[in-house]
This record gives sequence, C-alpha cells and structure tokens, in this order.
Amino acid sequence: MNSKSNKELVLDFYRKVIRDRNGDLIDDYIDDNYIQHSPSMKDGKAGLLEAIEYLKKLPKPEQAKSPIVLALAEGDYVMLLLDMTFMGKHLSVADLFRIIDGRVVEHWDAVQEVTFSEARIPFFDIDENFKITDEHRTLLRKHFEGSPRKVYRMIAEGNLVGVQSEGERSGKRFVFYDFVSIVDSKIIHSWRVEQEIPGLLNHNNGMI
Repeated sequence: MNSKSNKELVLDFYRKVIRDRNGDLIDDYIDDNYIQHSPSMKDGKAGLLEAIEYLKKLPKPEQAKSPIVLALAEGDYVMLLLDMTFMGKHLSVADLFRIIDGRVVEHWDAVQEVTFSEARIPFFDIDENFKITDEHRTLLRKHFEGSPRKVYRMIAEGNLVGVQSEGERSGKRFVFYDFVSIVDSKIIHSWRVEQEIPGLLNHNNGMI
C-alpha cells in the first residue's frame, strides 16, 4: 500500500511516468484492474503503457514548468487542470483520477484546444480554511445541472471545486469539467474544459 496522499500519488505519477515517459513505473501507481475513460486511449494498464511508448517517440516539450495549474483532492478522487502545448497546439486539459488503497483504479479526461490567444486560465487561490458545505454543493449542482445536463462528480478542496458533468449542445453530447472558486457563496473565478463525446471510443467504458 502506498503511504502518499492521493494528491501526492497523482502528481508523482505525472512527473515520473507521464513527463519522464517511464513505463517501467506504471505498476507503482496503476491498479491491475485500471479502467480508462479517455476516448483516445485503450483500456487497462496495457493501453496506458502503449500511450507512454507512443510519447517516447515524440520530442519532449520545451516548457520547463509543470503544465498542472490546479490539483484538487477529496476522498478517493483527484482532479487536475492543465495548461499545455502538445504537437503545436495550446490545450486545456482536465484529468480525473479515482484512487483506492494507493493505486489509481480509474481515469477520466477532457481535452480542449484553446484557439483564442487572449484566453488565460484565472489564478485559483486555495483558501484551505474554507469548507464547502452541503448548501454550497446544492447551489453548485443547481448552477451547473439542468436539462439536458447532468452533474456526476464534485471534488472540493478549500474554496475550490471541480465539477464533472455531461450534457447536450446543438444535438451533440459533451463532457464538461468546470473549475470554480467560491467566496461568500459566490463563484468569482471559473474555467471550463469541454470535449464532444466521439461516436467511437477505444474502449467500452464511456467518457463519463
């Protein structure tokens, strides 16, 4: 069993496996029954290892700083917001991990190309003394949920909340990841990553 916190585990996984492209360490972080929801990746450990091997063939990113803008952890879940450049594209990425007994057992994500140059992810300052209440969660659910949109998961840390939802727009299905900052029960900062659900996935697990 891993003694690290869930957030530490995920951040460590990003540095040592994803950034450094070290597939030999996958067993240290990923459960044998790992479930993949990312539409472009195959299921299980084998699919993740295949993705790492593919990354090895690409030039490593020039940016020295970590692309991780925000990391939220609550219970079994860790949600990340990333701002990155990959293959010449400016991308906003949301990652959601479920961790059980020190191993990642499930992963979801959404990737959105940022096409307008003035777009800047707001600065999210965590107030660790702030506690999200059931009332806050109810208000957030009402804010984000409604026909034809459904909230699935809400991960809160301090005054920051990540909301995973699914909905329809112009006859197409999307997954949404909203990151919000709350002050005095009001949303003062927000950032959304959205991705259309493709008709064909590389697995049978769905995106949500």
